Amino acid sequence: MKPRLLSRGCETRPAGGSPHCATRKCWSHYPAYRRDAFDVVNVIEDHMRRVCPNTWVVAVVVRVTAAFLLLSVAACSHKAPAKADWPLVRLGYQRVGPYRAFFVAQEKGFFREEQVRVEGIEFPSSNVMGQAQLAGKIDGSGFMSFPVVFAMEQDAPGQSVCYLILPMTAQSRYSAVIVPAASKVTTPEQLRGLKLGVYPSSTNVIYAKMMLERLFGSSDAAQVIQIEPPNQFTLLASGGIDALIGPDPMPATALARNIGRVLVYSPDARYVMDPMPVGCGSFARAFHDQHPEAAKRVQRAMEHAVDYLREPKHRAEVQSIVARRAGIDAAVVGQLGDIDYWKLSEADPSALQRLADLLEKEHVLSRHVATAALLLHP
Repeated sequence: MKPRLLSRGCETRPAGGSPHCATRKCWSHYPAYRRDAFDVVNVIEDHMRRVCPNTWVVAVVVRVTAAFLLLSVAACSHKAPAKADWPLVRLGYQRVGPYRAFFVAQEKGFFREEQVRVEGIEFPSSNVMGQAQLAGKIDGSGFMSFPVVFAMEQDAPGQSVCYLILPMTAQSRYSAVIVPAASKVTTPEQLRGLKLGVYPSSTNVIYAKMMLERLFGSSDAAQVIQIEPPNQFTLLASGGIDALIGPDPMPATALARNIGRVLVYSPDARYVMDPMPVGCGSFARAFHDQHPEAAKRVQRAMEHAVDYLREPKHRAEVQSIVARRAGIDAAVVGQLGDIDYWKLSEADPSALQRLADLLEKEHVLSRHVATAALLLHP
Protein backbone atom coordinates (compact mmCIF):
# COMPACT_ATOMS: atom_id res chain seq x y z
CA MET A 1 0.00 0.00 0.00
CA LYS A 2 1.27 3.44 -0.86
CA PRO A 3 1.97 5.69 2.12
CA ARG A 4 -0.55 8.46 2.80
CA LEU A 5 0.24 11.95 1.60
CA LEU A 6 -0.55 13.12 5.15
CA SER A 7 0.93 10.64 7.60
CA ARG A 8 -0.89 9.93 10.86
CA GLY A 9 2.12 8.95 12.88
CA CYS A 10 5.82 8.23 13.07
CA GLU A 11 5.11 4.51 13.05
CA THR A 12 3.89 4.69 9.43
CA ARG A 13 6.84 3.84 7.18
CA PRO A 14 7.19 3.25 3.48
CA ALA A 15 8.50 -0.23 2.79
CA GLY A 16 12.19 -0.26 3.64
CA GLY A 17 12.20 3.49 4.24
CA SER A 18 12.61 5.90 7.13
CA PRO A 19 9.72 7.32 9.16
CA HIS A 20 7.52 9.85 7.38
CA CYS A 21 8.22 12.48 10.04
CA ALA A 22 11.78 12.64 8.79
CA THR A 23 10.42 14.45 5.74
CA ARG A 24 6.90 15.48 6.86
CA LYS A 25 5.46 16.51 10.20
CA CYS A 26 4.08 13.47 11.98
CA TRP A 27 0.57 13.37 13.43
CA SER A 28 1.57 14.06 17.00
CA HIS A 29 3.23 17.34 16.00
CA TYR A 30 -0.05 18.99 14.95
CA PRO A 31 -2.64 20.73 17.15
CA ALA A 32 -6.01 19.02 17.61
CA TYR A 33 -7.92 21.06 15.04
CA ARG A 34 -5.38 20.12 12.36
CA ARG A 35 -5.52 16.43 13.26
CA ASP A 36 -9.32 16.50 12.83
CA ALA A 37 -8.92 18.11 9.42
CA PHE A 38 -6.35 15.50 8.40
CA ASP A 39 -8.78 12.70 9.35
CA VAL A 40 -11.25 14.10 6.83
CA VAL A 41 -8.55 14.47 4.18
CA ASN A 42 -7.41 10.87 4.66
CA VAL A 43 -10.95 9.58 4.10
CA ILE A 44 -11.08 11.60 0.88
CA GLU A 45 -7.69 10.23 -0.17
CA ASP A 46 -8.79 6.60 0.36
CA HIS A 47 -11.87 7.20 -1.79
CA MET A 48 -9.89 8.93 -4.53
CA ARG A 49 -7.36 6.09 -4.73
CA ARG A 50 -10.20 3.63 -5.35
CA VAL A 51 -11.91 5.59 -8.10
CA CYS A 52 -8.98 7.38 -9.75
CA PRO A 53 -5.84 5.56 -10.92
CA ASN A 54 -4.04 8.79 -11.73
CA THR A 55 -1.73 9.51 -8.76
CA TRP A 56 -1.10 13.18 -9.54
CA VAL A 57 -4.81 13.94 -9.68
CA VAL A 58 -5.20 12.36 -6.23
CA ALA A 59 -2.30 14.43 -4.92
CA VAL A 60 -3.76 17.70 -6.22
CA VAL A 61 -7.24 17.00 -4.81
CA VAL A 62 -5.86 15.96 -1.42
CA ARG A 63 -3.61 18.98 -1.07
CA VAL A 64 -6.27 21.49 -2.14
CA THR A 65 -8.80 19.92 0.24
CA ALA A 66 -6.27 19.93 3.07
CA ALA A 67 -5.43 23.60 2.55
CA PHE A 68 -9.12 24.59 2.50
CA LEU A 69 -9.96 22.62 5.64
CA LEU A 70 -6.93 23.84 7.57
CA LEU A 71 -7.64 27.49 6.81
CA SER A 72 -11.34 27.13 7.63
CA VAL A 73 -10.83 25.24 10.87
CA ALA A 74 -7.96 27.46 11.98
CA ALA A 75 -10.11 30.57 11.49
CA CYS A 76 -12.87 29.08 13.63
CA SER A 77 -10.40 27.96 16.28
CA HIS A 78 -8.69 31.32 16.74
CA LYS A 79 -11.59 33.63 17.59
CA ALA A 80 -10.89 37.04 19.09
CA PRO A 81 -11.14 37.03 22.86
CA ALA A 82 -14.52 37.99 24.30
CA LYS A 83 -14.81 41.57 25.54
CA ALA A 84 -14.99 40.31 29.12
CA ASP A 85 -11.44 38.95 28.64
CA TRP A 86 -10.00 42.25 27.42
CA PRO A 87 -7.69 44.01 29.90
CA LEU A 88 -9.35 46.70 32.02
CA VAL A 89 -7.61 50.07 32.36
CA ARG A 90 -8.90 52.77 34.72
CA LEU A 91 -8.17 56.28 33.42
CA GLY A 92 -8.90 59.52 35.24
CA TYR A 93 -10.43 62.48 33.43
CA GLN A 94 -12.17 65.82 33.85
CA ARG A 95 -14.95 67.42 31.79
CA VAL A 96 -12.68 70.01 30.16
CA GLY A 97 -11.10 70.56 26.74
CA PRO A 98 -7.63 69.02 27.25
CA TYR A 99 -9.26 65.56 27.41
CA ARG A 100 -10.35 65.83 23.78
CA ALA A 101 -8.29 62.85 22.56
CA PHE A 102 -9.67 60.73 25.41
CA PHE A 103 -13.25 61.69 24.54
CA VAL A 104 -12.73 60.93 20.85
CA ALA A 105 -11.07 57.56 21.58
CA GLN A 106 -14.09 56.62 23.69
CA GLU A 107 -16.72 57.90 21.29
CA LYS A 108 -15.20 56.50 18.09
CA GLY A 109 -14.49 53.08 19.56
CA PHE A 110 -10.70 53.27 19.25
CA PHE A 111 -10.23 51.54 22.62
CA ARG A 112 -12.61 48.83 21.45
CA GLU A 113 -10.60 48.40 18.25
CA GLU A 114 -7.52 47.77 20.39
CA GLN A 115 -9.48 45.25 22.50
CA VAL A 116 -9.00 47.09 25.76
CA ARG A 117 -11.72 48.10 28.22
CA VAL A 118 -11.23 51.63 29.50
CA GLU A 119 -13.14 52.84 32.52
CA GLY A 120 -13.20 56.63 32.76
CA ILE A 121 -13.20 57.91 36.33
CA GLU A 122 -14.03 61.58 36.78
CA PHE A 123 -12.00 63.81 39.12
CA PRO A 124 -12.41 67.42 40.23
CA SER A 125 -8.75 68.31 39.57
CA SER A 126 -5.37 67.04 38.41
CA ASN A 127 -4.14 67.15 42.00
CA VAL A 128 -6.73 64.67 43.22
CA MET A 129 -6.23 62.55 40.12
CA GLY A 130 -2.46 62.43 40.69
CA GLN A 131 -2.95 61.30 44.29
CA ALA A 132 -5.29 58.56 43.08
CA GLN A 133 -2.74 57.39 40.52
CA LEU A 134 0.05 57.20 43.11
CA ALA A 135 -2.30 55.29 45.44
CA GLY A 136 -3.15 52.74 42.74
CA LYS A 137 -6.81 53.75 42.60
CA ILE A 138 -6.48 54.45 38.87
CA ASP A 139 -4.02 53.09 36.33
CA GLY A 140 -3.42 56.38 34.56
CA SER A 141 -5.09 59.42 33.06
CA GLY A 142 -6.39 60.79 29.81
CA PHE A 143 -4.54 63.96 30.73
CA MET A 144 -2.74 65.34 33.77
CA SER A 145 -1.18 68.80 34.11
CA PHE A 146 2.60 68.92 34.17
CA PRO A 147 3.01 70.79 37.46
CA VAL A 148 1.20 67.86 39.09
CA VAL A 149 3.19 65.27 37.12
CA PHE A 150 6.47 66.99 37.99
CA ALA A 151 5.52 67.24 41.67
CA MET A 152 4.72 63.51 41.66
CA GLU A 153 8.11 62.77 40.09
CA GLN A 154 9.79 65.01 42.67
CA ASP A 155 8.14 63.33 45.65
CA ALA A 156 7.80 59.79 44.27
CA PRO A 157 10.50 59.36 41.59
CA GLY A 158 9.94 56.76 38.90
CA GLN A 159 6.25 56.18 39.67
CA SER A 160 4.75 57.81 36.58
CA VAL A 161 5.27 57.85 32.80
CA CYS A 162 3.78 59.92 29.97
CA TYR A 163 2.44 58.40 26.75
CA LEU A 164 0.98 61.52 25.03
CA ILE A 165 1.70 65.23 25.45
CA LEU A 166 -0.54 68.28 25.08
CA PRO A 167 1.37 71.45 24.11
CA MET A 168 0.05 74.98 23.88
CA THR A 169 1.35 77.73 21.60
CA ALA A 170 0.59 81.43 21.41
CA GLN A 171 -1.68 80.63 18.45
CA SER A 172 -3.76 78.07 20.35
CA ARG A 173 -7.37 78.98 21.09
CA TYR A 174 -8.53 76.47 23.69
CA SER A 175 -7.72 78.54 26.77
CA ALA A 176 -8.26 82.24 27.40
CA VAL A 177 -8.68 85.15 29.76
CA ILE A 178 -12.35 86.17 29.68
CA VAL A 179 -13.77 89.46 30.94
CA PRO A 180 -17.45 90.49 31.15
CA ALA A 181 -18.91 91.61 27.84
CA ALA A 182 -19.37 95.16 29.19
CA SER A 183 -16.01 95.34 30.96
CA LYS A 184 -13.82 98.38 30.39
CA VAL A 185 -10.73 96.15 30.53
CA THR A 186 -9.32 95.92 27.00
CA THR A 187 -5.72 94.75 27.55
CA PRO A 188 -4.03 92.28 29.94
CA GLU A 189 -2.05 95.19 31.41
CA GLN A 190 -5.31 96.48 32.94
CA LEU A 191 -5.73 93.41 35.14
CA ARG A 192 -3.64 94.91 37.95
CA GLY A 193 -5.52 94.95 41.25
CA LEU A 194 -8.47 92.96 39.90
CA LYS A 195 -9.95 89.61 40.93
CA LEU A 196 -9.12 86.70 38.61
CA GLY A 197 -11.09 83.44 38.79
CA VAL A 198 -9.53 80.10 37.85
CA TYR A 199 -10.61 76.47 37.90
CA PRO A 200 -9.92 74.96 41.34
CA SER A 201 -6.42 73.50 41.06
CA SER A 202 -2.95 74.53 42.16
CA THR A 203 -1.79 74.34 38.52
CA ASN A 204 -4.19 77.07 37.43
CA VAL A 205 -3.17 79.26 40.36
CA ILE A 206 0.52 78.75 39.54
CA TYR A 207 0.18 79.76 35.89
CA ALA A 208 -2.06 82.73 36.68
CA LYS A 209 0.53 84.04 39.13
CA MET A 210 3.34 83.48 36.62
CA MET A 211 1.34 85.50 34.08
CA LEU A 212 1.02 88.30 36.63
CA GLU A 213 4.75 88.11 37.32
CA ARG A 214 5.53 88.56 33.62
CA LEU A 215 3.01 91.39 33.19
CA PHE A 216 3.62 93.37 36.38
CA GLY A 217 6.79 92.04 37.99
CA SER A 218 4.79 90.63 40.92
CA SER A 219 2.64 87.52 41.26
CA ASP A 220 0.48 89.44 43.76
CA ALA A 221 -0.45 92.20 41.34
CA ALA A 222 -3.97 90.77 41.18
CA GLN A 223 -5.99 88.42 43.36
CA VAL A 224 -6.28 84.83 42.07
CA ILE A 225 -9.38 82.98 43.31
CA GLN A 226 -10.23 79.32 42.76
CA ILE A 227 -13.89 78.96 41.73
CA GLU A 228 -15.97 75.86 41.05
CA PRO A 229 -17.41 75.75 37.50
CA PRO A 230 -21.09 76.17 38.49
CA ASN A 231 -20.28 79.54 40.10
CA GLN A 232 -17.80 80.98 37.60
CA PHE A 233 -20.18 82.74 35.22
CA THR A 234 -22.52 83.84 37.99
CA LEU A 235 -19.64 85.61 39.73
CA LEU A 236 -18.34 87.05 36.45
CA ALA A 237 -21.76 88.46 35.53
CA SER A 238 -22.43 89.82 39.02
CA GLY A 239 -19.05 91.50 39.40
CA GLY A 240 -17.82 89.09 42.05
CA ILE A 241 -14.75 88.56 39.87
CA ASP A 242 -13.33 90.71 37.08
CA ALA A 243 -11.97 87.98 34.79
CA LEU A 244 -11.88 84.23 34.30
CA ILE A 245 -8.89 82.19 33.14
CA GLY A 246 -9.27 78.62 31.89
CA PRO A 247 -9.54 76.11 29.06
CA ASP A 248 -12.53 75.16 26.95
CA PRO A 249 -15.40 74.84 27.48
CA MET A 250 -15.17 77.96 29.65
CA PRO A 251 -14.16 80.46 26.91
CA ALA A 252 -16.49 78.85 24.36
CA THR A 253 -19.42 78.98 26.78
CA ALA A 254 -18.79 82.61 27.70
CA LEU A 255 -18.73 83.62 24.03
CA ALA A 256 -21.76 81.55 23.00
CA ARG A 257 -23.90 82.93 25.82
CA ASN A 258 -22.57 86.47 25.46
CA ILE A 259 -21.47 86.36 29.08
CA GLY A 260 -18.00 87.60 28.29
CA ARG A 261 -15.39 88.29 25.62
CA VAL A 262 -11.83 87.11 25.11
CA LEU A 263 -9.17 89.42 26.46
CA VAL A 264 -6.33 87.17 25.33
CA TYR A 265 -6.01 83.57 24.13
CA SER A 266 -3.40 81.11 25.43
CA PRO A 267 -2.13 83.22 28.35
CA ASP A 268 0.15 80.39 29.53
CA ALA A 269 2.01 80.24 26.22
CA ARG A 270 2.10 84.03 25.84
CA TYR A 271 3.35 84.82 29.33
CA VAL A 272 5.06 81.65 30.61
CA MET A 273 6.74 79.83 27.68
CA ASP A 274 6.05 78.97 24.07
CA PRO A 275 5.55 76.16 23.24
CA MET A 276 4.10 75.38 26.63
CA PRO A 277 3.78 71.67 27.52
CA VAL A 278 0.46 71.74 29.36
CA GLY A 279 0.25 68.13 30.48
CA CYS A 280 0.31 64.52 29.39
CA GLY A 281 -1.63 61.31 29.27
CA SER A 282 -0.04 59.28 32.04
CA PHE A 283 0.34 55.76 33.39
CA ALA A 284 1.33 54.61 36.83
CA ARG A 285 4.73 53.03 36.30
CA ALA A 286 3.69 49.93 38.25
CA PHE A 287 0.68 49.44 35.97
CA HIS A 288 2.75 49.92 32.82
CA ASP A 289 5.45 47.49 33.94
CA GLN A 290 2.94 44.83 34.99
CA HIS A 291 0.63 45.25 31.99
CA PRO A 292 2.74 46.59 29.11
CA GLU A 293 0.46 45.24 26.39
CA ALA A 294 -2.65 46.86 27.90
CA ALA A 295 -0.75 50.15 28.22
CA LYS A 296 0.38 49.90 24.60
CA ARG A 297 -3.20 49.36 23.46
CA VAL A 298 -4.33 52.49 25.28
CA GLN A 299 -1.47 54.49 23.77
CA ARG A 300 -2.28 53.28 20.25
CA ALA A 301 -5.97 54.15 20.70
CA MET A 302 -5.13 57.64 21.93
CA GLU A 303 -2.72 58.22 19.03
CA HIS A 304 -5.46 57.05 16.68
CA ALA A 305 -7.68 59.71 18.26
CA VAL A 306 -4.98 62.33 17.64
CA ASP A 307 -4.84 61.38 13.96
CA TYR A 308 -8.63 61.66 13.82
CA LEU A 309 -8.56 65.09 15.49
CA ARG A 310 -6.09 66.38 12.92
CA GLU A 311 -8.39 65.75 9.96
CA PRO A 312 -10.21 69.02 9.12
CA LYS A 313 -13.22 67.06 7.86
CA HIS A 314 -13.78 65.72 11.39
CA ARG A 315 -13.80 69.13 13.10
CA ALA A 316 -17.56 69.49 13.49
CA GLU A 317 -17.93 65.91 14.68
CA VAL A 318 -15.11 66.29 17.20
CA GLN A 319 -16.65 69.47 18.55
CA SER A 320 -19.94 67.63 19.04
CA ILE A 321 -18.16 64.79 20.83
CA VAL A 322 -16.41 67.18 23.20
CA ALA A 323 -19.64 69.06 23.85
CA ARG A 324 -21.43 65.81 24.69
CA ARG A 325 -18.65 64.31 26.80
CA ALA A 326 -17.89 67.55 28.62
CA GLY A 327 -21.60 68.18 29.19
CA ILE A 328 -21.85 71.56 27.46
CA ASP A 329 -24.67 73.01 25.35
CA ALA A 330 -24.90 72.37 21.62
CA ALA A 331 -24.89 76.14 21.09
CA VAL A 332 -21.35 76.28 22.46
CA VAL A 333 -19.94 73.76 19.97
CA GLY A 334 -19.07 76.27 17.26
CA GLN A 335 -16.96 78.32 19.67
CA LEU A 336 -14.69 75.47 20.77
CA GLY A 337 -11.06 76.06 19.84
CA ASP A 338 -8.90 73.47 18.09
CA ILE A 339 -6.10 71.68 19.93
CA ASP A 340 -3.35 69.27 18.93
CA TYR A 341 -1.12 66.84 20.74
CA TRP A 342 2.43 65.57 20.51
CA LYS A 343 2.78 61.85 20.08
CA LEU A 344 5.98 60.80 21.82
CA SER A 345 7.65 60.45 18.42
CA GLU A 346 6.84 64.14 17.78
CA ALA A 347 7.55 65.56 21.23
CA ASP A 348 10.18 68.13 22.14
CA PRO A 349 11.73 66.68 25.31
CA SER A 350 13.68 69.87 25.91
CA ALA A 351 10.42 71.81 26.32
CA LEU A 352 9.46 69.58 29.26
CA GLN A 353 12.82 70.14 30.91
CA ARG A 354 12.61 73.92 30.40
CA LEU A 355 9.19 73.95 32.06
CA ALA A 356 10.39 71.88 35.01
CA ASP A 357 13.41 74.15 35.42
CA LEU A 358 11.15 77.21 35.31
CA LEU A 359 8.86 75.75 37.97
CA GLU A 360 11.90 75.02 40.12
CA LYS A 361 13.14 78.59 39.64
CA GLU A 362 9.71 79.90 40.68
CA HIS A 363 9.86 77.63 43.78
CA VAL A 364 6.87 75.62 42.61
CA LEU A 365 9.21 72.60 42.68
CA SER A 366 11.62 72.29 45.58
CA ARG A 367 14.32 70.47 43.62
CA HIS A 368 15.45 69.47 40.15
CA VAL A 369 13.28 67.05 38.19
CA ALA A 370 14.82 65.16 35.26
CA THR A 371 11.89 65.03 32.85
CA ALA A 372 13.49 62.56 30.43
CA ALA A 373 12.63 59.82 32.92
CA LEU A 374 8.94 60.62 32.48
CA LEU A 375 8.78 59.82 28.77
CA LEU A 376 7.62 56.34 27.91
CA HIS A 377 10.21 54.63 25.73
CA PRO A 378 9.44 51.77 23.32
